[in-house]
Amino acid sequence: MNNLLRFTPAMKFFFAGVFLLFSCSSSKQPVWLNGDHRSESEYFHGFSKVTRTGMTEEYIGRARTYSLGTIAQAIKADISITSVSKVKEVEKIGLLNEFILEKSFEMISSARSKLSLEGVEHVGEWEDEKYYYVYNRLSKSVYEEILHRKISKALESASSNYEEGIMYLQTNPVTALKYFFTGLKSLIPYQNQLLICKDPFDSDKFINIDLVLRKQIEKLLSSITLTPYKNNMRTKLGTLPQHPLELKVTYTTSNGEIIYLNELPILFNFTEGTGSLAGRMNSDKTGKVQSTIQKLNEMINHYQIKAELDMISFTGNDEIGNYLFTEFRGSVVPTTFFNIEVRPITIYLISEEKSLGKTLANPLVTPIVIKSLEEKLSATFIHEKINSDYTLDLRIDTQKRGEAYSLFSSVAQMSIYFKDGENILFANNFNDIKGTHADYEKASRESLKKLAERVEKEITDEIVRKILD
Repeated sequence: MNNLLRFTPAMKFFFAGVFLLFSCSSSKQPVWLNGDHRSESEYFHGFSKVTRTGMTEEYIGRARTYSLGTIAQAIKADISITSVSKVKEVEKIGLLNEFILEKSFEMISSARSKLSLEGVEHVGEWEDEKYYYVYNRLSKSVYEEILHRKISKALESASSNYEEGIMYLQTNPVTALKYFFTGLKSLIPYQNQLLICKDPFDSDKFINIDLVLRKQIEKLLSSITLTPYKNNMRTKLGTLPQHPLELKVTYTTSNGEIIYLNELPILFNFTEGTGSLAGRMNSDKTGKVQSTIQKLNEMINHYQIKAELDMISFTGNDEIGNYLFTEFRGSVVPTTFFNIEVRPITIYLISEEKSLGKTLANPLVTPIVIKSLEEKLSATFIHEKINSDYTLDLRIDTQKRGEAYSLFSSVAQMSIYFKDGENILFANNFNDIKGTHADYEKASRESLKKLAERVEKEITDEIVRKILD
């Protein structure tokens, strides 16, 4: 007898097809197609009607998604209504400025979407020649039952985290902050509700736990101070500051005691100029935080670097965490700044520019090199080698190459050395830069002009790269 009740895979597909045929293709329309049968006030209704275009699974998928989306929109409207009541209650206890619910409508709706699906009743699907229909509904009583169960668990978690946070507040504020944010995160999907629980420190008192947690977070953050050892630094172009970025992080307790914070994550980033540095560092036991600048990328006179508490490490990087990050991103986040003033470099120039072995009174190449480096590096050329940052040594001359058909040829050669003290940062040679003209003097000048063009395009850019690297 048992063998008779076993279905082969082929039989299973057959009966599934028959079921689908009777459920979707029956000539008898389901009663829920009539809007009067979708008006019960005790339900959130999710009805959709889509055109049968494209692949079957595509338009069926669209219809099902739209149906559930309609329920989600109804819940969103309900959230907006209940939020008004919450705002009024908050006003009564004088906390209007501490809780701005309007900004969180979208977050509450998004976080509650999964919760609403737990109780959805799939009433049916049907199709005719043109359209595909889907009807789902959610009992408001079922929804409220699920909601209250979730809220109860969230309140329990929030209260526990609040209690733990308070216990650490005077001895380990970093741990306390983690507890406060964890407790608040559990409440975010239910912010339109009055989130009231017993005060864990006074059994005769009730508290609005979400507002209390927010107040504790803001108070804690405002008690953290970031103090730089040296917030104004000076350096020269192409040289990193001699000292790293250093600061102390402290917390002032309610008793006025100063605590050095251990393992507090701090973010460093450029707010003016660009470069590379150690972007995220934790404080040590003495509250010290240090970040090293690896590179300054631009030829500017001023850089600014911001150091701030890494909020993401407390809120998390998920959807709710990003919402909380945005909420607390304002002026309450402990922040400080480092300013780096960059002075232009100074160059001592050694130049010997000749034409056909004779020193030129009005050189052609050397002024081009000077002008280009002044424009690209804001460099200053000085006459005292001992006071200079770098030395630029140019050796330039031309030679006769020959005559052909009444045209005379000359070639220019150049040796260039760019030094930091006795250390050669850059060296190059140009040979046989040819110029022709009616006589050797003019041909020599032509070769020098061509050399000047080559130097401006190639050499000065290479010197800039060497300095910045």
